[in-house]
Amino acid sequence: MNYNYSNNGSSAYTPFSPFSWFNSDLTIIAMVLSFFSITLNVIIFHKICTQKYLQIPLNRLIANLALADIIHVVTYSVVATFPLILKTYPQLFGKITPNIANIVCNSLFYIYVASITTSTFTLLIIGAERYRAIIHPLKRAYTGKQMNRILMAIWIISLSSTLLIVILRIYDRNSIVNCTSSLSPYGSFYNAISFTIYAVATFGIPIIIIITLYACVIARLWHHDPPMADSEYKAEVKKSRRKKNQAIMALLIITILSAASYFPFMAIHIGIAFLKHSTGNAVRRLPEIFWIFYRLSALLMLIPTILNPMLYNYASSEIRREMRAFITNLFRTPGRRLRVHSKDTSHTTPIIRK
Repeated sequence: MNYNYSNNGSSAYTPFSPFSWFNSDLTIIAMVLSFFSITLNVIIFHKICTQKYLQIPLNRLIANLALADIIHVVTYSVVATFPLILKTYPQLFGKITPNIANIVCNSLFYIYVASITTSTFTLLIIGAERYRAIIHPLKRAYTGKQMNRILMAIWIISLSSTLLIVILRIYDRNSIVNCTSSLSPYGSFYNAISFTIYAVATFGIPIIIIITLYACVIARLWHHDPPMADSEYKAEVKKSRRKKNQAIMALLIITILSAASYFPFMAIHIGIAFLKHSTGNAVRRLPEIFWIFYRLSALLMLIPTILNPMLYNYASSEIRREMRAFITNLFRTPGRRLRVHSKDTSHTTPIIRK
């Protein structure tokens, strides 16, 4: 099948088949992973938003991270199906104009990258919240209004910073099967520099700060050994410290997984942006193996969105009980379902009752 594309819609331009990088097996894997990711994160988000005793500052940040992951995965799923649809129904490809490609791809790419940015900044605030709670335990916890302002600031910063790499981004018809402009012949120094600045400001610097915060927290927990003469009190303190250590380790693993999954995506797109600026339409000369790694980099970012809800369960006994009750209720009749609630409105430890 031969397609002709153009730089401006009129002159002939034939780089390579836009589907040469497409792999149907990877798309199927992506759809399966997306299904599990969306399901788990929707449950987490729903439980935290509907159960008042779960709405402590840390859990509200976890709910925000789950929401960002849902948006990320849904957007990725939409983009991942484009090549399959257009390859199955090639007549649709001929109806796509550069204007349609620009509108669709700019919108999807904006939402996709903004959700990733939101996840990174949410992880940063989670690290700062844990640092505040453990290094400065006498400071008052964030109030509901303060947390609302923090969450609003995260989304405003994410949505506004993403505009940096979307403005003046131009797509051709090839780009509709990818929506990152990597397949587009257009490249500029502005695009290369803006994406580099974006990656450093919204990914590199936050990850360094997060690692520093958790290093301080781990050092405090490791060396802090208060005098405990009473054996019962000593047991309670050890139990509390064990729970804190579990939460810290889970959150640290989430951060490491996110950093490890985001780095290849950022590095590849920065490389493509500078390659297109320096050598013109260099994408047509890249080998097939590169496009396999290219798709794997996007697929890799789905892994943390699945593992994060599992780590939330490990870090929080309350979330774990809610999830356990939810899964159990799937196989029970309405009259025999478990209810998870606290003994009173001020108690934060849930009790499971039949």
